[in-house]
Amino acid sequence: MKFEIKGTFKQQGEDQGYTKLLNAENEKMAREKIYSLFGGKQKIARRNITISEIKEAKKWNKHFQKDK
Repeated sequence: MKFEIKGTFKQQGEDQGYTKLLNAENEKMAREKIYSLFGGKQKIARRNITISEIKEAKKWNKHFQKDK
């Protein structure tokens, strides 16, 4: 399934917004992928990542890159 996830993360004391589109089996797995992506690439702790919305995406927006 395709999910669109929106939220904020705190980096260097500032809140920054994000919107990600990715493939996951279910909503729980989509949540874990977000934590993994930000933790692995940007070294952000889970406690600094806020997920405000997770919804199933009907189609991919051409402005977003698909998750590999």
